[in-house]
Amino acid sequence: MNAERAAPHRRWHMYLAGLALLGGLILVVSHLGEIEEFLALAGRAEPRWLLVALALQFGTYLSTALAWRLALTAGGRPVSLATLLPLAVAKLFSDQAVPSAGVSGTAFQMAALTRRGVAPELAMGVMLTALVCYFTACLLMDGLSVTILWRSGELRPWALVVAVLFAAVATLIPGSILLLKLFGMRRLLAVAASIGALRPLVEPFAAAPMTLLRRPVLVAASILLHASVMLFDATTLWVMFRALGGEIGYTQALAAFMLATMTGTIGVIPLGIGTFEASCVTALAMFGAPLETALTATLLLRGLTLWLPMLPGLWLMRRELRAGTPRPAP
Repeated sequence: MNAERAAPHRRWHMYLAGLALLGGLILVVSHLGEIEEFLALAGRAEPRWLLVALALQFGTYLSTALAWRLALTAGGRPVSLATLLPLAVAKLFSDQAVPSAGVSGTAFQMAALTRRGVAPELAMGVMLTALVCYFTACLLMDGLSVTILWRSGELRPWALVVAVLFAAVATLIPGSILLLKLFGMRRLLAVAASIGALRPLVEPFAAAPMTLLRRPVLVAASILLHASVMLFDATTLWVMFRALGGEIGYTQALAAFMLATMTGTIGVIPLGIGTFEASCVTALAMFGAPLETALTATLLLRGLTLWLPMLPGLWLMRRELRAGTPRPAP
């Protein structure tokens, strides 16, 4: 990528990273009480189960990084896992700091890959592939959780409504992007030409190759890796019950986690704070879990998935912000 094309991407990257840093600082400061509560609750859990939970959370970042690596390798520009793992943490941080249904993290990831020498078109193609495969995995997990609730006799009307709304969102977002990519690019490019700030986003999107999505093995592997992220998180919830001396079936923990995730996704509250916890505890209680244990396990899960990555995410985002010109990928 020549200097003339690289400059807009670097400016966009600096702006995005700075915005995420500001958002992250505000998020941490405004929720210090919840972070302290998480640390206090963690002191009540068995240490060995907390270590298992930490290993499971590492698995979520590893799965995300592996999905990116597969797509980058298929596109002819492999990047090492050692490079992609920190970016997976930073992407999660960006998604949390600038709530935008994952768009902010995807935009950050594209800018970070571009800075490492990946062509903007390929970086955008990798992110499009990840987005489509992620929402496909969401639909599969949505169907699995509804099936579990139905077979257990706990499929309440509100849960079915949440599942249907979530399925609509999970279909609409990637579907709209693909339709725009296939049929609406001329109009989108015309808009970008009149609004210069959109060019660093729109031009790579227009040039992003669709060939990655035409590779069945790559798509299937990516869907499985994105589904494994949700399975790792659901397993973390199950482990938290064990850490507190409680018992719950794994399929019940999976259904409760997915129901909470769906509620938080379609809700209007950023990060699903409050809605995730309430729906998860409600679902666990439906399965007969003691209310206190269900609440504590849910809060511990949220601490591990939401608050624990914030400090390393802040540091990694700051490192990205201070980074210089693009360099070749290792």
